[in-house]
Amino acid sequence: MTSGSAPSSSPMTKARQLQALTYGKSQFYPPTLTNYNIGSSSNSDPEHASEVMYALASVEKEFRDSGKAAPVALSLCFSEASAPIPEDMNMFRKIFRRVAHSPSSMKILLLEKNKDFTSPSDWHDLQVVVMALGSTHTTKWLEDMQRVFFYHANRTAFTLLEPRAAIMESVYLESNAPHVGYFSEQDVCVLHKGTRASAASAALSHALCPAGQLSRVSVPLTCSCHRRTASPKASGHGCPCSRLFPPAAWIQRISVSPTGINDRVGQNVDKFLANLPEHNKYGTARFRFTNSSDMPQGYCWETGDAHYERKSQSRIYTNATYSVPFSHPFPASTASASVAIISASGGNAIDKAMDMALSRMYYAHRHGYKYQHLVSEEYTDYFGGAFLEKVKNMDNYPKNVMSKVVMIVSTMYLNMDKEWIMWMDDDTWINPGWMSMPLDVYLKDVPADKLIVLGNHRSAQSNVLFIRNNERGRQLGRDWLAIAMSGYVQCHGFDQGALEILIVSRLYENAHPNPDSANNIRTSVPYNFTCLQEKWVSETLPIFPFDFFTEVMGHDQPRDVKHPWGCDGGPDWSCDFKFEKVLREVGFLGVSSGFHMPLSSFSQGCANDYFPDFHVTAETAERPRLHVGFCSRLDEIQGTEFLYDGPVGGGNDYVRRFAVNGWMINHKADINYYEAYRDSHACKKSETFARLCNASLVESMIRNKIKKNDKLILLTGGYAYETQTKQYCSGGPSLLAFQKNETYMKFYPNVIAAAKKIEILDWHRRQDKSIYGEYQPIDKFNGKYFQPADYCELSCSEKSSVRHNGRNVLFCLRGKS
Repeated sequence: MTSGSAPSSSPMTKARQLQALTYGKSQFYPPTLTNYNIGSSSNSDPEHASEVMYALASVEKEFRDSGKAAPVALSLCFSEASAPIPEDMNMFRKIFRRVAHSPSSMKILLLEKNKDFTSPSDWHDLQVVVMALGSTHTTKWLEDMQRVFFYHANRTAFTLLEPRAAIMESVYLESNAPHVGYFSEQDVCVLHKGTRASAASAALSHALCPAGQLSRVSVPLTCSCHRRTASPKASGHGCPCSRLFPPAAWIQRISVSPTGINDRVGQNVDKFLANLPEHNKYGTARFRFTNSSDMPQGYCWETGDAHYERKSQSRIYTNATYSVPFSHPFPASTASASVAIISASGGNAIDKAMDMALSRMYYAHRHGYKYQHLVSEEYTDYFGGAFLEKVKNMDNYPKNVMSKVVMIVSTMYLNMDKEWIMWMDDDTWINPGWMSMPLDVYLKDVPADKLIVLGNHRSAQSNVLFIRNNERGRQLGRDWLAIAMSGYVQCHGFDQGALEILIVSRLYENAHPNPDSANNIRTSVPYNFTCLQEKWVSETLPIFPFDFFTEVMGHDQPRDVKHPWGCDGGPDWSCDFKFEKVLREVGFLGVSSGFHMPLSSFSQGCANDYFPDFHVTAETAERPRLHVGFCSRLDEIQGTEFLYDGPVGGGNDYVRRFAVNGWMINHKADINYYEAYRDSHACKKSETFARLCNASLVESMIRNKIKKNDKLILLTGGYAYETQTKQYCSGGPSLLAFQKNETYMKFYPNVIAAAKKIEILDWHRRQDKSIYGEYQPIDKFNGKYFQPADYCELSCSEKSSVRHNGRNVLFCLRGKS
C-alpha cells in the first residue's frame, strides 16, 4: 500500500491486515512486505491484540533475516473501518527522520494514546507503528511487550487483554535508553471508508488533521472476550461495542460551576442557614468563629505560626491504667523514601474535595513528596468490553470507583523515579498532630519481597495503601487491573473487592504451586471466593461463560441452582464479608470483629508471614496506626457514635500493647477534619506549598468570565485546578475577588451573619447533635480497649489434610506477625 492510497479491496470483508503504509531509507519505496491477516470473517473470537503482536514480530523477523534495515510504518488496514494516511509528505518525511539510524535516534514511534490510560485500549493501540527494523532496541521492545502481554493474556483466569499496560511496561523497560517516541496529533490522520484518497490528500495539504486524528479518534471497540473462556453458546450474544469519548472529553463532561451554595452542601441557602451548625461536616464552624465579614476562618497553614505546631499527645500504654507519653523524634523532615501521593474525586467534586486535598498537598510539600489529585472521569473511558457487559445494569458508580485501580497503575508508569505510590481516598485526611512524621516509619520495616502495604483497619481496606513501584509491583498492579476489568467484581467496595480477590488468589497459588506454569492466577474462584452479584448471575446464567460456573458448581448448566457465593445487595452487601469468611474458613482466625463481622488474622496484621506480596502494617512504639475510620479524637483511637462497631468503635480494632495509641490517617469523620485544621496551632504556616497558577491564563479567564478550559478549572477560595499537573494552584487576589462575585462565595456574608447570631453554647449544643453523631466520641470499652495477650501469639500449624468444598486448604490458627 503506497502513501495516501485507500485500502485495497479484499475478499476478507471482516479481516484485518497488517501492511506497510510506506517505508523509506533516503526516499520512499512501495512496500515489499508480506501482508499479515489479523483475524478473519470466520473467526468469532473478537480479541486481536495477540494476532497484532505476532504479526509485528513476524515483520520484524522478516526484515532481520533479510538483512534489511529501514524505518517502516506499519498500519492495520481493514475495509470496514478506516485506514491511516500521512497528513502530507513533508510531515511523513519528518517522521522517518525521527527514526534514523544514529544510536541516539528514536527507534519506535507509537500513537499518543499509549502515553497513559486515559483512553480505551484494545488492538487499536497498535493501529499505526513506526519501527526502525534491524535495531536491537526494536527487537527488545517487541520481545518485552509480548512477554508482558501474554503473561496476563494466556492464563486461565482474569486475563488482561488490553495491550496498553504491556506497551507502557515495555516502553519503560527501555527508559535508560529512550528510543521510543510518539506521533504528534497532526502526524497521521484517518481516511474513512468511502473517502477518495486524492480528495483527502488535497484537503489535508493545507489544513490540520480533522477531528478523526488517530491519537484522539473515537472508535467502535470490539469486546475483549478471551478465546479460552468465551463459550460458543455465548458468542451469538456478543459483547457490547461502545463508541467511547476521546481522552480530552472528560473536561466537557463535568459541570464544574460552583455558583450556588447547593453545589457545596447539597442544600439551598435558606435550608442550609436554618440547619447551622448541624452540617459542620462542611466546615460551618469556620463561619461562626471567623473575624472576617465575607471569608470563613482560615486553615492552620494560612493562620498558624511558621515555627510552631501542636504535636499529637498520644501515649504508649502498657495496660489500661499505665501509660507514658510518646516523644516525637521527628525534625522538620526525615523523609528518605521516594513517594508519590495520589488521591482522586469525580470532576464535579474537585471543588468539594479541595479542602482535604490541600492538607495532603501541604503534608507532601513538607516532606518532599509529589502530590496529585486525579479526576476519575479522565480514566473511566478505559473500561469497556467484558466490564461493560457484566455491569451494564448498574449505574456509573462501579466504573468510577474501579477507576482507582487504573489511576494507581497509570501513576506507577508516569512516576518511574518513585519507589512507592501512596493512594488516599478523597474522604481520608491526615492527623495534623503527626504532620512532622514522614512516611518512612511505615515503609522501613516492609520486607523487600512485599509489594502492597495496607493498614490494619479491616478487610484489606483500600482507602489508604502503598504499592512498591518496581517491575514486580507493576506486575501485581496489572493483575489487580485484570480483575477489575473482568467485570466479576460487582459488590462493594469494587476496587477493594478486586484487591481482596487478588490477595486470596496469591494465597491460593502459594498453597497450591503449579510447577508447570509461570502464571500466578489459575482460577476465578480461589477458595470459592467471588464478588458476583446474585441478580447478575441469575440473569446471565443462560448466556455467559459456562466453564466459570462449571468450575465452582460442578456441572454445566446451573440455571436453576441458587448462587451460594455472591452478594445479594441486602445484609450480604459487601465483598468484605466473604473475604473475612473465606480467610477464616481457610484457617486465619482473628480474635476481634468489625463492621458486624469476625475479622481474620490477616486483617489484624498477624499473618504477614503467610501471605505473598501483601503486608499489613500495625502501630508500634515508634509510630501510630496508619489508618482508622470515624475516629473522633486526635490523640487516641476512639470511634464516634456512628453506625459501625468494632472493639473501640468506628470499625477500629484493639490497640496493640506497648504501641502508640494514635493514628495517622482518618477515614470519614469530616467534622473533625474541619475542627482540627481550623486551629491555628495545628500546623505551621506555609505560603509556598500550593503552586501559583498561570497568571496570564487566570487573568484571561477572569476577563472573559470563563470558568474552565482544557488547562485550568476555576474553583473557590482563590484556588483553581490544573488539568495537566493534576494539582490545585493559587490564583492570587484577582482570582479570589472574581470568585467572591461569581461562585457560591457570594453567599458567605449571609452564612457568617447567620452563624454569628447563634450563641456559643447553643452552637456547641447543636453541633453535639450533628448528623450521624460523627462528632461525638464514644466511651472506652471497659478495660477491653487493648489487645488480649494472645492476640498474635498463636502461630500456624502444619498444613493439614482439611478439605474445604473439595479443595485442600492451608490450615492455621492465627499466624504470627
